[in-house]
Amino acid sequence: MRRLAFMPALLLTVSALAGLAAVAWAEPVPFSCTILPDGKTIRVAISNPFDRDTSCQVNCQFSTRSQGASLQLSCTKTVAAGAKDVQLCVRDPDKETPVKMTGGDGSCIKQLSAAEEKEKDEDDDALIKGLMKQSDEFIKQQREKNPQR
Repeated sequence: MRRLAFMPALLLTVSALAGLAAVAWAEPVPFSCTILPDGKTIRVAISNPFDRDTSCQVNCQFSTRSQGASLQLSCTKTVAAGAKDVQLCVRDPDKETPVKMTGGDGSCIKQLSAAEEKEKDEDDDALIKGLMKQSDEFIKQQREKNPQR
């Protein structure tokens, strides 16, 4: 019977953590990974479509001249609100020469506006209350089924 007593606290904790995770998230945005004219240096750039400065990241993968080898790089930087084609980094790989971009992704952290945060908080509060009610009802049912002796 003691194991059931922790359920409301556990549900509350899980709900609170789920709510915190939704305050900001990474969203795909336009990016580029370009081999420069020297044939070795790579320029990585991204655009931030959001109305706030935010952290952006690009991951690039390239084929190389070495059989079975590939080149991967990542760049992260804070990018100004609304900025387009912002250079995150320029890299000159030491060991491998890039041939062709084979994959990649770019994302920026999208933060909720004050109104979105308030709405999310209200939704989270309602969810937590509902979960607590369900938990209390479950405990009550278990106690009725298995009264303490």
